[in-house]
Amino acid sequence: MGTQWYRVFDEALRASDVVSVAVTVVRYLGREPTRSERHASRRAANTYALHSNAQLVRVPVGNTRRLLLARVDADLSNGERLADIASSRAAPPPRRGRVLDEPQIVESIAAAVVKAGRAARQVNAGKLDTEHATALAKELEQPLHDLERLRRRLLVRGG
Repeated sequence: MGTQWYRVFDEALRASDVVSVAVTVVRYLGREPTRSERHASRRAANTYALHSNAQLVRVPVGNTRRLLLARVDADLSNGERLADIASSRAAPPPRRGRVLDEPQIVESIAAAVVKAGRAARQVNAGKLDTEHATALAKELEQPLHDLERLRRRLLVRGG
């Protein structure tokens, strides 16, 4: 099975509010990506943004446009900062966003699960390779268990 770009992007967006897809890929691989890896990571970034709480930003750098991933709470008003991130001239500042309280965390989880549920209804599992489908099912097992435990605790708390 190939690289799990979704995990790579999740980790990068935990560390910073805006990341360059290309720089994230190079850092993850520890080398320049192959053409196939570049294409796969760009496709994965598009899908990741579609199915998560992230957005895609295309920033002009020279005569090309670079792809960035940004959390929904990211400040995208500073074009110079975005250009620096896109061209890897400067590392993005460390995440210093607001600290979320329990209700905000649970609401964020609920929103992500609702969005994932909508996307799941559109998936035709029959089109997946059997090994890949099995690996994905195993990968979902623990998170789904954790979500069910949270759901039960919320129901108990709600009375």
